[in-house]
Amino acid sequence: MFIYMNSSGLAPSVGTVYNNAHSLLEGTVSNSSEQPQQSVDGQNAHLLAQALKNAVDTGRITLGDGAWVEVAVVRHTDGTFGVDGGASGNVKIDGRKYGNYQGLWGNIINTSGIGITSDNASVANDKTQWYGVRLDSNGHAVYYEATTDNPSFIKIGNRPEVPNFDGSDVHTETLS
Repeated sequence: MFIYMNSSGLAPSVGTVYNNAHSLLEGTVSNSSEQPQQSVDGQNAHLLAQALKNAVDTGRITLGDGAWVEVAVVRHTDGTFGVDGGASGNVKIDGRKYGNYQGLWGNIINTSGIGITSDNASVANDKTQWYGVRLDSNGHAVYYEATTDNPSFIKIGNRPEVPNFDGSDVHTETLS
């Protein structure tokens, strides 16, 4: 492919775009296979946060002072995917007190229309064990992620692979 460049100020920009596109096509851009996967998980986390916020805004979820809810997508150690949810404080879903990890996915996320459900949720980045979102009573959402090197699981009852959002090696990022 040939590109004619003149001496205008646009020529260096066109050259940069061409070189980047050429590198992408050759697969030489560093981390080119990792970035899209990471962004898929990040985009899904934003969608999960928005679904939780919408549920609070419409009154489907009520959070007392200091309360929070969280949802996670998990890559189990056997390679299958699953979902999890949790809450702390005075939390109600559809007017009923939240308990026993029931209701966030079935009643809120699956019916939110965001395209992510408990049946199709997955983790795109091979180095991520799980990711999730915690929304607090002040409307702040935080993205959490644990790597396969440090999966940060806790055991609750007969469930050995529950994401530990409070683990010391969990990466966090404020979404709002």
